[in-house]
Order: sequence, then C-alpha cells, then structure tokens
Amino acid sequence: MGRRWSSRHRVAVALALAVLAAAARAEDGDAAPPGQWCGPFGSPAYTAVARTPPVAGPVEQAWVREGSERIADVVVTGPHAVTIERTGRGRAAIRFLRVADGTVDAERSVKLDGRVHVAQWDGTVVVGDRSGQVAAYRARGDVVARIWQTRAAAPIDALNMIGSEVYVRAGDRIARYRLGGRLPVWTASGAFRGPLVLRGNHVYTTFYDDSGNASVEVRQRSDGSVAISQRIGHHKGKIPEANAAMTLQVLSDEVHLQYALAVPISAGTTAEACRLPRSVNASTGQVVIGQAGLGGWDGERTEFDTQWVGLSRVDGGAIALTSSRDDGRLDIIASAEVHPDWVQGSEHPSRTGDVILVSGRAFDGHSLRVAWESEEVGAYRAIPARGVVLLPTAPDRLVALREQGAAEQAAIVLGDVPAGSVRASLVDGRTLSGPATVDVEAGTLSIAKQSVRLSDVRVATDAKGTPFLAGPGDAAAHGAAAMADAGRASQLAKLALAAARAFDVELAESLIAEATTLGAAPSEVAPATKKIAGIAKLSRAPARKAAAADDVLCQADAVRAEGCNAAAELYSRLPETAPADIRFGVLDAVLRTRPDHEPAVAAVRAMLPPDTPVASPFVAREWLIFAQAIGQSPVTILQPPESDSPDLTPSQRTLGVLSHTWRKGLVGVQSEQILVVTPLERPGAVARCLSMGELVCDRLEALFAGGKSVRTARSPLTLLLYDTQESYREASGEGTTEWTSGHYSPRDELARLYLPEDDAAFRRVMAVFAHELTHQWLAERCPLFTTASRKDSSKTPGYWVVEGAAEMVEEELFDLERRTWRFDPRARSITVVTVLPPDDLLPWELVTGASSAEFRELSRDKEVKFDSPRRLGHTRTIDEISRFYVQSAALAHYLHHADDGRLREKLISFLAAHYRGEPPEFEAHFGMSPAEAGTRVRQWAESVTKDL
Repeated sequence: MGRRWSSRHRVAVALALAVLAAAARAEDGDAAPPGQWCGPFGSPAYTAVARTPPVAGPVEQAWVREGSERIADVVVTGPHAVTIERTGRGRAAIRFLRVADGTVDAERSVKLDGRVHVAQWDGTVVVGDRSGQVAAYRARGDVVARIWQTRAAAPIDALNMIGSEVYVRAGDRIARYRLGGRLPVWTASGAFRGPLVLRGNHVYTTFYDDSGNASVEVRQRSDGSVAISQRIGHHKGKIPEANAAMTLQVLSDEVHLQYALAVPISAGTTAEACRLPRSVNASTGQVVIGQAGLGGWDGERTEFDTQWVGLSRVDGGAIALTSSRDDGRLDIIASAEVHPDWVQGSEHPSRTGDVILVSGRAFDGHSLRVAWESEEVGAYRAIPARGVVLLPTAPDRLVALREQGAAEQAAIVLGDVPAGSVRASLVDGRTLSGPATVDVEAGTLSIAKQSVRLSDVRVATDAKGTPFLAGPGDAAAHGAAAMADAGRASQLAKLALAAARAFDVELAESLIAEATTLGAAPSEVAPATKKIAGIAKLSRAPARKAAAADDVLCQADAVRAEGCNAAAELYSRLPETAPADIRFGVLDAVLRTRPDHEPAVAAVRAMLPPDTPVASPFVAREWLIFAQAIGQSPVTILQPPESDSPDLTPSQRTLGVLSHTWRKGLVGVQSEQILVVTPLERPGAVARCLSMGELVCDRLEALFAGGKSVRTARSPLTLLLYDTQESYREASGEGTTEWTSGHYSPRDELARLYLPEDDAAFRRVMAVFAHELTHQWLAERCPLFTTASRKDSSKTPGYWVVEGAAEMVEEELFDLERRTWRFDPRARSITVVTVLPPDDLLPWELVTGASSAEFRELSRDKEVKFDSPRRLGHTRTIDEISRFYVQSAALAHYLHHADDGRLREKLISFLAAHYRGEPPEFEAHFGMSPAEAGTRVRQWAESVTKDL
C-alpha cells in the first residue's frame, strides 16, 4: 500500500474551520485562495495575504533556481509557480515550475516589450507589457496555451484580475475585460495612476484632475460607475507620469497609499503617503472612506485580522517593524535595538494563516513567537505556496524552503490496479488513459507508455470511475472534475453560441471564457466569437431574447454542476478502506464549490450520529468538521432527560441539572473521556475541542502509565463550552477575571471554556484548554490516587509541580490529525529561563517550597525586563506570578526530558504525593538542592535551544 503524508501537507479539511470562521467578514479578493498567489501583493486587494496552509518551520531548502532573469513578479497557481524569464532581446519564456521540486512542467516563448505586468487567478495567467498587449495563458500538459488576448492603445501600466475579470490601466484609460470577450465590459478615461486594486464589489484607483488634485476613486466592478471619490491631496498642478511608481493597499479598515509625487502640507513640509479609514456596510456592501491622514511612507503592510503588520517610523525617526492595534496605537515588534535583524529586508511582509513572513523569516502574528529563520534575507516578499515558501531573493534566483523532513505528497494506492484501460488525472492538468501498472517502491504509475510519479497523480480510476489511486482529498476531487472538463468545455462553447444567438453578448463572452479555461479548442469557440463580432457591426444592438438567454443560463448551471457531480461520484465510489483524509477532503472540495450540493450534503448528514440535533439552516461544511472530529474520537449525543426519567447516568444527570441552571437547548457530546455540555451552534469547533481533549487525556494517560493504579472508577471529565464571553464570565463569577478564556473549578469538578468566533483565537484557547484540562484530569482521573485520598493542598509545599505539569502539557505541540504530541524546544518557559538573568529569577528555594497559598501572595507588580530571542517584540516584562509559572514549567520539562527521562518517575511520584497532601522534601526526593536544580534547568534549556 502507499505511504501516508504528513498532516502539515493535508489541505482542505484541516483549514475548513479557519475558512468558515473568516467567511462572515471576508470580501471578494481580500486574500488569495488556498494554493494561489495572485500578483505582486498576493491578492487582488493588495493585502499580501493568502489562505494557503503555512510553513510553520523549522525549514530546509527544497530547491533553488538560478541563472534565469525574471522580468515580472512570481505568481502561484496550485502545484505551479509561474515565472516570466528573459530569454533574449524582446523575448521571454513563461514557465510553470512545480513548487514541490522546481522542475519546469510547461513553458512558452513569447514576445514581450519593456516592463511586464502579471496577474493570476485559478491557473489563468494574464500578462501585459509596454506594447499594450494583454494575453491570458494556461498550462496544458507540457505546453503553455494562449487562451485570450487583446491590445490597448497605450502601454500597460497596471493589471489585476479576479475570476474571469481582467482589469487593465493603459495610459489614461482603465478598462474591465472578460476572458473570452473581444471588447471591454466598460471603460473610464482620465488621469488614473498607480495600481488597480480589487476588493469586494469595487475597484480602487488613484485619480488626478487637471489641477493636480489627487483622489482615491472607488468604482463599481460591475459597470465602472463611481461609488466614492475621496480627495487625498494636491501637487500644485503637477500630475505624475502614467507609469509613475505608486502603492495602494486596501485593507479591511484602512486604505494605505504612497504618492508618486509628494503632497505639500504647509510651508516647507510635504507628505509622502496617506491613510484613510474604510468601512463596509455588512448588509449592503456599501463602502465608506474617511478623511486622509497625511504623513510619511515607511513601507508596505500585510493585513492581519482587522489590523496590519509593517514598517513604521517610531521615536527618533527610526524604522521599526510594527503591528497596529485596535486602539490605533502601534506595537513595536522589532527595531534597531531589539531584534535588529528582523528590520533588515522587512519592507515587504506577507501572511498566510497566523504566520507572518518577513523576507526569509517567519513569526506567529498573535504570539510573536519566531516560527523559523533562514539565511535568505533581503528586500523581497516571501511567497507562500503549497508545502513551500518561495523566496525571490534576486532577479536571477528563486529559492524554495519547506519544513524540515517534509516529504512530497504522493497518491495512495486504494486497491488493485484494474485490468484494461484506466484514466489518470495529473497535477499538470493532463488526463491520460490506457493500461496501467503501479510500482509503489519506485513511486511511479506507468500509463499510456509514460511513467509518472505518484506525486503527480491526482486520481486514477477504472472505466467505471472507481478510484484505485488518490491524492489528498481536494486534489482527488479536482482530478475527477478535470476528467469531465473536456466534455464540459464543448458544451459551454455550444451554449456560448446559443447565448450569442439570443443576443446576450455578455453571457456569450462569459461562456467563451469559461469554455476556453476548461480547454476548449479555438475551433470550438469560433462560431460564438464570429456571431458576437457580427452583432458588434450592427448599427443598432438587437433586443436580448430573454427566454432563450435564461434557458442558456440554466443549462450552463447544469454543465457547471457536472464538475461537482464528478467529485461527488468519486466520493461514492471510494472504498471503505480509503483514508479518512481523502474521504473528507473530497467532500469538502465539493462543498467549497457548491455548499448546497445535495448528494454531498446528504453524505455529511449520513455521517452524523442518529440523535444529533441539527439546527437549520444545515451548514454542511461545519458539520463535516464535526464528522471528521468524531471519527477520531467517537461520541454519544445526549439530550436533556425528562424530569421523571429513572436510572440516569452521571452524564445525563449533569446535563439535566445544567439545562435548568444554565440555559435551555443544551446538548451533551460525550466521548470516552470527555463530556462536553454546550449549545450545539458551532459543531465543528465543539468537535475539534472534544478531539483536542481526548488527545490531551491520551497524553496524560501515557505519562502516568507506569505507576500502580489505585483509582477504580473514572467518570468522563465535564467541560462547559460557552458561545459568548459574557455568558462565560457570568458563569465563572468574580475572582476569575484573569482566566479570560477558560479555567478548571475544583469545587464544581468541571472546566469552563469560551469559544471565540475566529479560528486564530480558537487555537489560542486550545492551549488554555490543555492547561486547565490537565488540572482537571489530575484531580479527577489520575490513577495514582483516589478522590477520597486527595487532600486540600493549599498549604502544602511543592505547589510548583501542579502548575508546572499543567504548563508543560500546555507547551507541548499537539497534532489533532495524527493524534500525536511532541516536545517543543521553543516553549516559552524554556526560552525565558535561558534569557532571564539568574538574579531576576525567583529563588528556586521559593519556587520549590511554596504552597498554593504562598504562590497567590506573589506580586503582579514586581516586574523585571527581558528580551526573548525566540519571540519578537520590544523589551518585555514579567511579574512574580508569571516567573513562578515559567520556572515551574521549565523544571517539569527538565525532570521529564533530561538525561533520557532519568528523573521522570520521580517527577510523577512527587506530583501524586502532593495531591495526597504528603509531598517529600525536594532535595531528598530528587537528589539535588533547589539551587542546584535551577542551575541544571538553565544548562539543559540552553543545550536544547542552542541550535534553534
């Protein structure tokens, strides 16, 4: 059988929750789709953001391409990075490089003149140059095919694209084209300058009147009409040249613009840039732009949630890498004094997921923790691609980094290779057919007298469509759809002619673009193109035949559905032994394209336990995540019992009480070790939380597996999940304000957790959950002591072991998909004890000897400063309570991991003794004084972090 791939390379389902969480606030074009990088700023909105799964590091070089000079920005489409490389005077090659290994899959020689602009969307690459030529290309096997072209009357100065819409600025004219359309959908004339930026339903540009007054102009994408024109400054009658360099970024809450010419502010002073507030009406999509704030330009930003990360001038005029805050102030991430290396080459940050890429380095945007660093540092923008980060370090050099040890994903063998002819869809877009053999050891598929790597196969099926090879779920789904593309392309070409005959030119051109993108030959779309040209020659446009055009629309929708139907059919034919990743990934790919696809929705419903209370409307992708999670940790759905129900289980009784004391509509979701009580309004998040809880419990079971069990009964741990922070705080009561996300209540024998809306915050809550669940598991399920033998330890020395163990588990790296955990040498506690001067640490005698009551007497006000090499941000402060947590966790890590776990059993026995209220004296138990333990902890921490 084939090999499995790492969870960090599984796409679709692993990111589904993040996509769903962002859906409510997402705007069209705000970020590049997964696996894509659409232009110089990554997305049509120029936010430098993509939704591709991040490379979280540490990294190694995957490949490097040198010697060929690039004359345009690199774009990424799925498995390929597309480069335009100079081959001679006035000529260049458009090359599709495989992001996995850098090999050239397809190329085409073209004539290009002067400065070249490039944009990309879903595999279609549009190129424009100084001659005014604009052409669209797609890879067809080892050939790059030109699928559309037009020519403007002036040099191309700006280019952007989204879907089948192409936006061009040529001199003083902007136009919107549709792929396949001979004429622009609309045009506008005037002194437009800078890029064309697409976000939501609008195109943003900069406009100058005859007096040199500059405005940010916002036009409707549909018809080019002006929605907003906001004055941003004047140039005393001067208007920049048409090709003048400008920067315009449209973030969620702000518009950032760098002028081509400085704007006078007052006598002798000028502004280089401006920032304008921006808001969008959620119901109407109407955009509001406020007054410009003029100032200096420090560099480009990348959007992060509703804020941004980029360069700014700080006190003294120095440049620092900063992030914005909700209150309008800046947080300094790096400067000339702290983390100076991060300021070098940080002019062009980019982002994917929570990871901010700064040249050849990356950090987590929330925690500011360094994810990875490389030697490839320079003034360029890092580009996220599937499985790698691309670094265009120089015009003639392109470097790809991948996570250390990451293997190229390959299709998995699902069954015997069928006799007779089979079909295979490849990542380069080709479909091969013929007799086939598979060599798993060599990792190859031989078909149609060709040998292809299994990593090149999206899916392979027999004559009936039953798969015997499949890549990751989304790849397999797209492969099934691609096998149907040839037929769909021909049908859409015929429908384009029918639309033209109905005198609906816009629909006809749209269908031509779609058919061409799917691979229709020029001869197939020629009849429709000829008909459209004939209509254009008429002195008076004929009236649209509404009934005929509407019939074409319905037929086109049916043809489009065939791709989803092919993927859904593939799902139905997957063998029961097919890996869950493939099954869920195929369904997710279908639902991502057609959320209401009836067979896919029905398949998701069939996965749910029979008594699952499903709310209306049924959001299939959210429930798909629930189904995936309960597949990892099987669950039982509990409804509140009737008041007179006899013989209730403890879980039913708990649910019944909470239904009266908390709120109506609660549901119990019980796995082997966890009972989650919650309003089941966000099933994906609930199930993922349950899956995390089971994994933490498994980790703790393994940790305590060596001792003698004295606990005879262990009920599921009860967790209350709140859907609002207000309800969580109200239930938690006063005195728990420091527990902003979750806490364990020993008195109530349950944990409370708040589920934030966005996925990034949810992942941070999972760390809190692991910490509090460790407290709960130790108190209620640890096999080394019973509930009856557990004593009130508020005055018992050695409280460090309670918080140290919980913090140690919190700092471990949990992989929900592979169901594994591992030690993290970048853990906060390990970092802090290596960088904090010994005199600034709490005395180790105090840490190891304090009781819970003495711990709570430590101060929040007595702070010391330190700089962390593995967390960005200016000088940090840490109070006494936080130092206690850090030192306790570092001590627990040392006792657990150092010297191949030589002291691990002593750590476990000390912890159990503390819960029984009878901890031994520290030095006698561990064979070292507290001070000596502190020295060893620091030396060990330095040894595990020295190579990071």
